[in-house]
Order: sequence, then C-alpha cells, then structure tokens
Amino acid sequence: RKFRDLITAAAAKEHAPGVKRVVFFGDSDIQRWKDEAKLPPWGVFCGVNGARMEDMAEVAGELVEALHPDLIVAVGGENDIAENTAVPTRAFKTFFAATVTNRNTPLLMFGCKPEPCTHTLHPLYTEYDELVKATLESDHSVPTFFMDCWYMKDRRLYCKDELHLSKTGYDVWNGRLAELFEEMAFKVE
Repeated sequence: RKFRDLITAAAAKEHAPGVKRVVFFGDSDIQRWKDEAKLPPWGVFCGVNGARMEDMAEVAGELVEALHPDLIVAVGGENDIAENTAVPTRAFKTFFAATVTNRNTPLLMFGCKPEPCTHTLHPLYTEYDELVKATLESDHSVPTFFMDCWYMKDRRLYCKDELHLSKTGYDVWNGRLAELFEEMAFKVE
C-alpha cells in the first residue's frame, strides 16, 4: 500500500520537459537517501522503510507504467534476507522481469551494504549480490548496472544503529552515483 501511495503521488507531480526521470526505488536506504542527501529535484523517490524485494516486485510493473522512468535506481533484498535468512531469488527475478525484461527500463541496482550489525548475514548478502549480477548480465536488451557496496566497511559511513547509512555514507553513494552516471553516459538534462 505504501509503495502504491508513493507511486500515485509521484505520477501526479508535474515532470519537467527535457529532464530524464530517475526513479529511486526500494527500502529504507532509499527513504533515508531522500531525507539525508537532498538529491537534485529530478529524482523521484519511492522508498519504504522495511520494504522487501518481494514488495518491490509486486508493484514494479505499476511503477514503470505510472512513472515512465528513464532509469530505475534500486536498493532492496537485505530485509528479505534479514527476515527469512534466505536469498530472495524468485522475488528479484520477478522484479527484474517487471522492470527490465518486460518493459525495457534501464536499471542500476545497488548491492548489499556490509552493515556492521548484520555481519552474520554477509555470506547471504554476497550470495544475493552474485545472483543480482548474474541476472543483470543475462539480459542485454537494455542497459543494466550493478553497484558493488562491499567497499563501504568504514563504521563512519553508518548511523549509530550500524544498519543505515549516515550523511557521510550517502555522500559516498552520491559520489559513486555521479561516477556511474558518467560511465553509463547518462545525462539527466
């Protein structure tokens, strides 16, 4: 329900002509990114605290149909692993089909972060990241990209809860996102 409300609200907003629409879609990392990082106004944020890849997969087609993104920047999967201690293989593949395969929407997928408080889940995070990379590499119909986040081990990149990124962590993500946009030759305006 929360995702659908965000999608409806975003679809109702005027979109500037000539500016590409980048939809940031995912869990609390996306929600907090909007609040912490103050990204440029061209970003459309659909982030829900506690969202799972399963939740994202359920509404991904609706998101693409309603918002017509030029690029989706997605973060998700860690909550599925934390709740079920299993890699959300089916959910990610459903999400991928709903965004990339069926609707030809370019996708930039962020990998799992090595959060200090979830160290016991890191092997599953790595397994999930490998699944995501292999899936992205399997379809060349539209551009897909993976952002590996395992370099983010410094505790200063996280809030006191050792789960969510701090402003410094989001500054790192913003810098890396700018680099990836350059590598992708993706111009917002």
